[in-house]
Amino acid sequence: MSEPILEGGCLCGALRYRASGEVSSPTLCHCPTCRRAAGAPIVAWITVPDSSFAFTRGKPVEFRSSAAVTRTFCGACGTPLTYRNAKSPGEIDVTVASADDPGLYAPRDHIWTSEGIGWMQGDDGRPRHRESRERTLGAKIQIFGERVPGHRYTVRRAAYAVIWCAEGKVATVKTRRGHFLPGGGIERGESDESGLVREVREECAREIALARCIGEAVQWFRASRGFFEGHHVFFAGRFASEPSGRGEHELVWLEPARAGTLLFHASHSWAIGLPRESAPGRMSER
Repeated sequence: MSEPILEGGCLCGALRYRASGEVSSPTLCHCPTCRRAAGAPIVAWITVPDSSFAFTRGKPVEFRSSAAVTRTFCGACGTPLTYRNAKSPGEIDVTVASADDPGLYAPRDHIWTSEGIGWMQGDDGRPRHRESRERTLGAKIQIFGERVPGHRYTVRRAAYAVIWCAEGKVATVKTRRGHFLPGGGIERGESDESGLVREVREECAREIALARCIGEAVQWFRASRGFFEGHHVFFAGRFASEPSGRGEHELVWLEPARAGTLLFHASHSWAIGLPRESAPGRMSER
C-alpha cells in the first residue's frame, strides 16, 4: 500500500508542496500568533514528518515568529503554508486550507482557546484545550465516570469556580439534583471566563473575580435529557460583591470533606483538592 500523499500550494500558484507518510494531529489553533500570521480568527493545521515534506515549485519566504518557531509564506500572494517548532524536531505543520483537498483533514479539536476571540468560542462538539493539546492532556485533563457503550453522548462545555471562605469552607450551589460548584454551561459566543461570570450571577446573584485556571476534566454522566460528555474547566475565584437579590440556587458553604461527598460530579470533588495556583502561565505562541 502506498503512503498517503499530501499536496497543496499557495493562492497564486508560485509555490507547490508535497508530503508523504502519516498525516496527523489535525487541529484548529486560536493563538494570537497564528491568527495574525494568517489574518484569520482561527487556523487549521495538520502535521507531517519533516523528512517527507518538500516544496516542489518555488521557494517560500521564511519568518521567525518566535525564538523557536519558523513560518513560511508565499512572497507573492502571502498565503501562509508551514510552521516549524524547534521544540518538536522531525515534524512540520501545514495549513489545511492550502491543501488541494482540505476536506480530507477535518480538525479533531481546538487548541489555545484561552487566547481565542470571544465570538469564536462556540461549541462545535470538538474537544477544546485552553493551551496546547500536549500541555492540557499531559498535565491537567482528568477523566471521571464511564462511557456507556451504545449511547450517543452530547458534548457540553462548562466552567466552574472553586471559591474558599476565610473559615476554609468551599462554596457550592444546592439544586434539585444535588450540590455543584458555582458555574455551568458555556453558551455560544462566550469564553470560559465570561460564561462563568454569567452563571455565578444567575445562580448566586453575585459578581465574581477570577484568578487562574487551575485544571480541566472530562466528566461522563447521565441526566434526564440523555448522556453527556462534560468538558469542565475550573478557576480559582472569589466573590466580589454581596448578593444583589435572590439567585436561582441556594449558596451553601461546606467543609472540604463534606463537599467531597455531596458534590454531584466526581470532577468537582477532584477540583476542590487542586492547588489554587497550579495552572501554568499563558503563552502567546503555540
